[in-house]
Amino acid sequence: MFDESVFPSEIVPQPGPFEAWIKGSASAAAATGVTSAASAAASASTFKLYAYTEDRFGNNVGMEDAQLRVDYYERGHLISTWVRTVPSSGILNVPCVGYAEQVGWGSVKDNFEYDRSRITFRFHEFNENDTTPPPSYYDGGDDEIVFRGYYDRPWVSAHEFTHGLHEEALGGIWSTSNCNPHYTDSVSSYSCAMSEGLADYGGDIGSPDDRFGWETWSKVKRDDGAPAEIEGNVAAALWDLIDDNNEGDDDTSLEANDVMTVIRTCRTPNSQMNSVPDFIWCLEGEVDDDAHDDHFPGISAPSSVRVTRPSNWNEDDIRSTWLKSMGNN
Repeated sequence: MFDESVFPSEIVPQPGPFEAWIKGSASAAAATGVTSAASAAASASTFKLYAYTEDRFGNNVGMEDAQLRVDYYERGHLISTWVRTVPSSGILNVPCVGYAEQVGWGSVKDNFEYDRSRITFRFHEFNENDTTPPPSYYDGGDDEIVFRGYYDRPWVSAHEFTHGLHEEALGGIWSTSNCNPHYTDSVSSYSCAMSEGLADYGGDIGSPDDRFGWETWSKVKRDDGAPAEIEGNVAAALWDLIDDNNEGDDDTSLEANDVMTVIRTCRTPNSQMNSVPDFIWCLEGEVDDDAHDDHFPGISAPSSVRVTRPSNWNEDDIRSTWLKSMGNN
């Protein structure tokens, strides 16, 4: 007889393959390759899949070592496939990663007021028992998000989507240095901190219930670099520049779309913006050599900048705000 004790009380085993529509999303997950299966929504980001079969004694057991494939669809289009080996328990936590509000991508697009074409994603096999699972990442060459560690966190999904939005809609991702690995509270580089700080900001926008809380972030200072080389400080500066709450030396409530347009259009004489100092001087509209030397040591100031920005922005208020989160003081 089937051992119903392995199922939650509210779940009735159903024969597979099956199709499960994710609540609040236009995406569906269809599971194939299992003899029988049952599913239940476990959270906003995962659902449990119970895979079982009948052994030679007539008992239902977990399908150990069987291959399970989950296909993700949006509006009838296959956008990703997730393949995982079924453990001896027969129980898998399947990620509900798709479009729209389910993972916060729509919230990022609404906040930035920038859009992009459909982005694909895939799940990369890894040992979920690892204490330090490999990070998920955005692959700019293939224009896809590769989910690995913490694939079930909406913040991770929104962070990686922001990279993809940056690549297609905000001028393109620049090359970075000292960025692998990178951490929110550690020194990386001016190029890495700007790229990852923008994505960290997007993570909080897209995942309000799973976030760092940049509005209450305390500036991190390290002996091995400037505060503006730390991505968490950059994310907090972006938040303060844009949000409506003006606490302490936060003197701005800029439109998010205007700030993103600065990122998209900022140019130095030789290239598009590719660092925190480039962004700051485009925000202010001109380069201040003395302030550059004080707050961005170790990198030359651009001779000039060109950018599309509102003419009524107050440069003193902008400087007060970014100094609060990443000034070298």
